Amino acid sequence: MTATVERPTLLGSARGDELVTVREAAERLRLGETLTRGLIKSGQLPTVRFGRAIRIRVTDLDELIERSTSRVA
Repeated sequence: MTATVERPTLLGSARGDELVTVREAAERLRLGETLTRGLIKSGQLPTVRFGRAIRIRVTDLDELIERSTSRVA
């Protein structure tokens, strides 16, 4: 019996490897594009750049949400 090796596709096979636009990121965060761009400019939200195109990893969105979640004891 041979083991099956999963190979990621160009954009990744897992949800976390997915890249979204700034507009899509803003929609997922339920924020405006201006505030989302502010998060990018301040370094709170990392980006991937292809020339002038800006993309954001879904895992980075998840991490931003996790960091921003307040926990009241």
